[in-house]
Amino acid sequence: DRIKYAYGLPDNIRRDTVDRITVNVYDYIGNYLRLALVLVLCVLYKNPMALLGIIIIAKSWDWIRVRGAEVDQQSFIYKLQYILVHILSWILLVFSQVAMALSLASFLTLFVVCFHGALRKPGLLLKSKR
Repeated sequence: DRIKYAYGLPDNIRRDTVDRITVNVYDYIGNYLRLALVLVLCVLYKNPMALLGIIIIAKSWDWIRVRGAEVDQQSFIYKLQYILVHILSWILLVFSQVAMALSLASFLTLFVVCFHGALRKPGLLLKSKR
């Protein structure tokens, strides 16, 4: 019964849809962020090479950040290491399909947020009965 009153098609598709999405994103931002995290984890679970790629990229950049604090950042060796980590990152982004996995998770999140936000009637936050 609650679902019947909480969801419905907007009266004016162009104007009301944007207004509904805006209000619902504001009201449910925490839920949408959790949804995005779950979708990213699901996509990475389905593609373990992308997960491995993200871990290697993060470790590489952490290493270069720590290395930069220890040595002169203007030295030739540091600049060479920085460039090599940059190249390694791009290679891993392409071959481990990190970019594709994160893009897929982003598009899935955007679709669910827009679909839910467009159909959910604004201002009907359902309070749980205590």
